[in-house]
Amino acid sequence: ISSFEEKKIQVYVDTEKELKSGVYEINYTLTFQDIDSNEYTKTGSIEIVVKKNPNIEVLESRTVGKAGEDIILEVVLKNTGEEKAESVDVRVVKQASQPFEMDVRSAYIGQLNPGENGTAIFLIHANSDAEIKTHNLNLAIRAKGDSENGDSNVYTFSDSAKIEITGKAENNYPLYGFVFLLIVIIGTIVFYTIKSVGRRA
Repeated sequence: ISSFEEKKIQVYVDTEKELKSGVYEINYTLTFQDIDSNEYTKTGSIEIVVKKNPNIEVLESRTVGKAGEDIILEVVLKNTGEEKAESVDVRVVKQASQPFEMDVRSAYIGQLNPGENGTAIFLIHANSDAEIKTHNLNLAIRAKGDSENGDSNVYTFSDSAKIEITGKAENNYPLYGFVFLLIVIIGTIVFYTIKSVGRRA
């Protein structure tokens, strides 16, 4: 940098999800050399403003079922942030190889105030060839900031839901077929018995 010349640098700071809003000071150390290779050190601090924002966490997302049956998955969410979350939406992201089918993959929660819980419910069909184990489905969560506070940002979060397949569902179709056939036979016998009695009368 020449004398009286200015140059800007960009510094990226990682913050924890649970960081409270407020003004924080970050100390820095600047080292540089002159044209004679003499080294200098300068210290200072930068103020960083952390604004309020919503933070959506998954509290519970585990269910148990059997291969070949419908399973209800409940995803319990909580806004652990300091700002209201608007238009909260949860989407299940299934890989093509995973043995599950669902007609509706997203659930609209709506508004979640700080500290408030919400529940998304999904009806999922486990294919008959689903492996007996715990399967992980990805969750994509989307929320808008508090519009009343001028926050127009869209926040996205990711998590996972667990579906534990414990066995195979019983196949009752042969039994249903046998019962139906039995009813037809009994009905036929009763019909012809009544018809025969009617002729004799």
